[in-house]
Amino acid sequence: MIWKPADHFVDEMRERLETFGAVNMMALEELAENEQRLEFLTGQRQDIIDGIKSTEEASEKFKRRSRERFRTAFEEINRNFGELFQELFGGGRGEMSMIDTEDILESGIDIVAQPPGKRLQNILLLSGGERQWQRFHWCSQYFVFRPSPFCLLDEVDAPLDEANVWAIYE
Repeated sequence: MIWKPADHFVDEMRERLETFGAVNMMALEELAENEQRLEFLTGQRQDIIDGIKSTEEASEKFKRRSRERFRTAFEEINRNFGELFQELFGGGRGEMSMIDTEDILESGIDIVAQPPGKRLQNILLLSGGERQWQRFHWCSQYFVFRPSPFCLLDEVDAPLDEANVWAIYE
């Protein structure tokens, strides 16, 4: 005896075949194109990931070298600053310190000064003339560290008060 499917089963299968729609004869070619495109994009993605990694490594190396160079420069300029401060002010103490010692590349620098006969204070608390001397003094120490063929200073003496100007000539 031959097996015959039930009519309702045959009808159901015919309906399902009709809902498939037209067959795409280009499907295999489109699949090959899409696979090539996927392979190309995957390679591009890997190149970007490698580029990001390489850039991060170079950036970290640059930051490490910058920290070392900054620390060396800071220490030398600070030492020279303290020595010249005593010479310019006839004693006292001047020094720089980093505000954030954890991240020196992002840290600010605090300049403190103690002219003879005064207490140690931030440079912002000094008189206008004393502040100007400190700035000029710091610039000169930077040029001792990193000489330059020339330097233009405009109105350097503008905020100097009489007491500080006379202190130079004594």
